[in-house]
Amino acid sequence: MIIWGWGRVTKSKKGDMFQKHCDYCNQTLMWRLCVKRTWFTLFFIPIIPYRKVYCVECPNCGSYLQITKEQYKEIMEEMKQKRMVQNDERE
Repeated sequence: MIIWGWGRVTKSKKGDMFQKHCDYCNQTLMWRLCVKRTWFTLFFIPIIPYRKVYCVECPNCGSYLQITKEQYKEIMEEMKQKRMVQNDERE
């Protein structure tokens, strides 16, 4: 008997972005940039990712705003540049 399924979601958090008010939990917090992947599973083991969502997520309740791949790349580049500037200031 083969047990298969789909719908397992994994989340990769990339870092804090900006402070925003969440309409769902009514909190103002630093929202995170993340990537959510939905997987096809075999015996409860994620095998093949078949959906990828780029988003900005509330760390309190998990609600998110979906963004495009291009927006995600721009934000990642900005975050990388900020880290480089912070590292330069420390030295």
